[in-house]
Amino acid sequence: MSIHSPASSLRKNTILQAEDFDALLADQTHIVVVNNFVKEEVRKVLLDFAGKTPRIPYINDISDRGVTKYQDYGVWRIGPALNTLFGVTDTAERKQRLETYFQETERTRSAITQALGPLESPVRTLQEVLARVHLAGARLADIDERPCMSGILRGTEPGSTPMVEQPHIDLIRDESLETFRHIRQQFSALMILSAPLSGGDLRVWQGPLYDPSHSGDEKVFIKKTLEEETYVQAHPEAGDLILFNTRHPHATTLFEGSSTDRISMQTFVGYRGAGESLLLWN
Repeated sequence: MSIHSPASSLRKNTILQAEDFDALLADQTHIVVVNNFVKEEVRKVLLDFAGKTPRIPYINDISDRGVTKYQDYGVWRIGPALNTLFGVTDTAERKQRLETYFQETERTRSAITQALGPLESPVRTLQEVLARVHLAGARLADIDERPCMSGILRGTEPGSTPMVEQPHIDLIRDESLETFRHIRQQFSALMILSAPLSGGDLRVWQGPLYDPSHSGDEKVFIKKTLEEETYVQAHPEAGDLILFNTRHPHATTLFEGSSTDRISMQTFVGYRGAGESLLLWN
């Protein structure tokens, strides 16, 4: 059974430093937490926006012996997710789904910008911070010169069954997406808008990173990691920025008996190499 890992695998700071990000890249640290990253007035505006905007299920992609399948883990989202393209081989359907993705991107980005008014979006702040800690900078990923979504809102309600029961891995599962073909590492950035007092923790298992070219069947890899490796765990606080490598099996622990949803603004961050800009997308 997994046990808690040493505290050295978890870094906490009030500012994202270059050494924090470098430790993530080197896989020396598994979770980086930056306190008070999302300012209180921004957090309140986004929570109000989330409460008034229709939500849809965030269906997580999983690999089952090389075939992409989808499973609902009890998470809702506001904004489009690129994983809706994974596993779609029909040309016409793929074109339509991609167009839907970009239409939703424009609507969501416009609605969030309008809600925030003069306030800066946390994902824009994150992009600026990442550009300071990574010399080659950070930018929105694009497909055919159309910018991808970055900064969807995601949430889990108390009593839902989130991903703790089935830890998973996130990575690009579609080799036809040229923009993402050369990504060497993928991170998730969670900007926490609200969190329960207990539970709803992020849990990241240690051990080797999953490599789709060499690590074999994904389910077997996850099962073996959970049996053999320790994990590091972090409890989210409102305003936190949490960064971790999504090629490690990870999950969110169950929380019940709370009146507070676990809500974050989230984006993926792709690393292609020291001389390449970071890419942000959902």
